[in-house]
Amino acid sequence: MRWLLLLLWGAMGHGLV
Repeated sequence: MRWLLLLLWGAMGHGLV
C-alpha cells in the first residue's frame, strides 16, 4: 500500500505548509 504512504506524506506536507 504505497498510496497510503503517499497520502500520509501529502497530509503532512499540507499541514506543515
